[in-house]
Amino acid sequence: MKFLSKVKTFFKNLSTLARPSPELRSALGAILSKVGIHINAKNALQVTAVFACVRLISESIASLPLFLYRKTDTGKEKATDLPLYGVLHDVPNPETDSFQFWQAFVANMLVYGRGYAEIVRNNAGQVVQLWNITTPFVRVQRNSETQELEYVVTPSGAEQFTLRKDQIFRVDWFSMDALNAFHPLELAQNAIGLGEAAEEFAADYFKNGTNAGGFITYPEGMTDEQVESFQKQFRGKYEGLSNSARLIFLEQGSQFQKASNTPEESQMLETRKFQVEESARFYNVPLHMIGDLDHATFSNIEQMSLNFVIYTLRPYLVRIERAIVAQLLTPLDQQALYTKFSVDALLRGSYLTRMQGYAQARQNGWMNANEIRDLEDMDSIPDELGGNAYLANSSLRSIAALAAAPAESTKSGGDKNGS
Repeated sequence: MKFLSKVKTFFKNLSTLARPSPELRSALGAILSKVGIHINAKNALQVTAVFACVRLISESIASLPLFLYRKTDTGKEKATDLPLYGVLHDVPNPETDSFQFWQAFVANMLVYGRGYAEIVRNNAGQVVQLWNITTPFVRVQRNSETQELEYVVTPSGAEQFTLRKDQIFRVDWFSMDALNAFHPLELAQNAIGLGEAAEEFAADYFKNGTNAGGFITYPEGMTDEQVESFQKQFRGKYEGLSNSARLIFLEQGSQFQKASNTPEESQMLETRKFQVEESARFYNVPLHMIGDLDHATFSNIEQMSLNFVIYTLRPYLVRIERAIVAQLLTPLDQQALYTKFSVDALLRGSYLTRMQGYAQARQNGWMNANEIRDLEDMDSIPDELGGNAYLANSSLRSIAALAAAPAESTKSGGDKNGS
């Protein structure tokens, strides 16, 4: 009996591709959702709402200029003389431009929960190249001797190699302990699985469903041969999209009863639409930015776009900026250098609103003409023509100027004539 029990246990626990164990699912990078669909990066991105969110966020961040600044006594200046400036802003490596690099890096964060890049330094320890590493190729472990983190990389079709902590640029997604990032596909497995199931149902419905959608009854019984012949003829004439809405002719007193299984009645369309909202909610993306305009109006669409920059993109931008300072700069450089994404173009309002804001800034003396022209991507005005001059309304005076003015002058607000 013990032997038979062991055999039953063996077959009960047997892991196959059709019914994988948790360990096998983990090895294959697949996650089983409650609807019974194994979720991985490929089929998750086949859900159009998920793909739209990942594409929108990753491409939006990749399109933003990333600058390396040097702190100065009066503010800041671009550190264009350092190799890292060109790596971050222009060309991370000989085979990838900055847009391609950051789009792939952020996409890995959004799908796998973490982005990786290999760091290449020159003899002076300066970063001269960054190379993307697809997240599933990397396994994190601690060195048995030093207890330092190290990264075992197993590229597809290439030899395995190990990188030290200082050779890896890493940015994590949402985390609870600052060391282990949540896996987005695990958190959203049921929402993504339901979206995948709804798409499969819709595809099967229109592929295999007869558009007549009903039942045929006969007053008298039919033989098996008659049933088979009738089914063959009926399917040939009335099944499939090409035969949609055709008239059905019945004989021998048969009757047709329509079945209530239309997409609307089965709530298929509502389910698919709700899954779009679920994906947008998970990635904190406004619906109108992934093609759902039901809740967008001309009065609120601009504000929702600004909210996207502030509440969706900004946390990712800060993560990357902080990681660059912590991992790519030496402790000495961290005191003098910092990085910043420029989001000015995304935060701009309408043309009229911008011009009104510039006019107030110019008249109140806290922006000059060249600062405004720089924001509008226009050439500077020479200094001798007043491009860098700060102006202010004649009626506005500083507290220091008022304090230094004669007493009889200050009584009238600074006007000696009292007018």
